[in-house]
Amino acid sequence: MTNNNFVYSSLDTKKLVVMIEKEIENNLEKAKRMFSFVDKNTNPIEYQYLYGMIREKEIYSEYDDSMRKKYDEYLSMGRTALKKKDYSQAYNLFAAGYDATKNNVFSYYMGKALFKAGNKRAAYPYFIGYTRFGGSKLPKALLYTMAAYCEIGNEKKARKYYTQLSYINEIFNHDFKLVSPFNKKGKLKDKKKRLIMTESDFFDKGKTLDLESYYDYDFDNKILIIESLFRDGKYSVAINLLNELNPSDKNQRKRVQEIEKNKVLYKNKMSN
Repeated sequence: MTNNNFVYSSLDTKKLVVMIEKEIENNLEKAKRMFSFVDKNTNPIEYQYLYGMIREKEIYSEYDDSMRKKYDEYLSMGRTALKKKDYSQAYNLFAAGYDATKNNVFSYYMGKALFKAGNKRAAYPYFIGYTRFGGSKLPKALLYTMAAYCEIGNEKKARKYYTQLSYINEIFNHDFKLVSPFNKKGKLKDKKKRLIMTESDFFDKGKTLDLESYYDYDFDNKILIIESLFRDGKYSVAINLLNELNPSDKNQRKRVQEIEKNKVLYKNKMSN
């Protein structure tokens, strides 16, 4: 056993896995040597997460120039479409990326595009498929899967993914605070009593917006509320409020057009 291997084998598992997560980006071969000291049976969640991250790096490094170009281009174009909130286009680009490369990362992003459009029932199978392999997007995939099960009222499944995500956040010292979707009695919180969040119902970020005060808000906050209503499946209410908007400049008109583009994906939620 080399000196380094002796050090790795002597490390507390929590310290070791945190070191591996950071090392994967800097020195993959070193990370793989360190990873050999993580026990799959004793630490299954850590093992799955890190193994998936390592495999993602290995698969990408094995691509030839042509395949790497396809991967990079489809991922970049899809992310750009997501930022523009053109979720239909984003989904199509990620699907094309998956067809071209068969890379599981695109499964995560296809789910994300559907989720952002409000179609959580269609989204969660993509996230579940991704979580089976682990990988760099595992924490967010667990988050979105939990949120989807909250949406459809499956408390048992929601708790399963909430527990896994909470554990990963604690072990790897991730820097976001996860807000529990469960009340003090351990039951799922009533969606009707939840305030609309500008970021996510499950991240402790952003300010809250009250639907009852909708007409007191400025244009940007009204848009945030309308988008949240779409995500919560309140399609008719969202459409009525959207039709009432009177954009006064180019940027405001663009925001309305972005939502108009995604109405098909929003609508699909109602039929799933």
